[in-house]
Amino acid sequence: MRFKPRRSSPRLHSFGYQGSYAYHLILNTRAGLTRFEDGRLVATCRECLAASASQCGFEVVAYCFMPDHVHLLVAGGQDASLGRFVQHFKQATGHRHPGLWQRSYYDHILRREEDLEDVARYIWANPVRAGMVEDVLTYPYSGPREAMAAYEDSGSRAEDREDLEDRASAKGGPASGGKALSLHSLQLRSAGSSSASLEGP
Repeated sequence: MRFKPRRSSPRLHSFGYQGSYAYHLILNTRAGLTRFEDGRLVATCRECLAASASQCGFEVVAYCFMPDHVHLLVAGGQDASLGRFVQHFKQATGHRHPGLWQRSYYDHILRREEDLEDVARYIWANPVRAGMVEDVLTYPYSGPREAMAAYEDSGSRAEDREDLEDRASAKGGPASGGKALSLHSLQLRSAGSSSASLEGP
């Protein structure tokens, strides 16, 4: 089943955004500026992302820095707080690069039946859908690279944009020995679906 982000679902006001859940996040640059065309800026943001995830109890399953926004797929531990993680990441990157982020951000809470690998592949395929590259693996600002290597080994590499988009959510796991990306393997709790703009720092 092809993954498509839902932008119109109401926010779960009773949901605490804390615990063993997975989230697809989209953070936009302020005023839509194409800040992530600068490889050095992306490199520092990657460092901050890894540090924030470690500090706040999250695993970064997939990411893709597009010119004016970033997609993140993250999975939290038992006591992980989404708000704390995003605030930590935005403050750390904003300290190095003032005025980087738009204040709010989009979130989608993955439900139990949604497959992390499908969402990861959707994220990695963004540069192909945008016509920036013809192959997921040639885009330099996506990762983690070891997970993308498993993606390549699984035989899901496409020859053209249309084929890649069709395959982005195709059934099939990583190659033998690759990193499993299923919700069940990360022992995430079941949640409803939400997509909303939350307030950042």
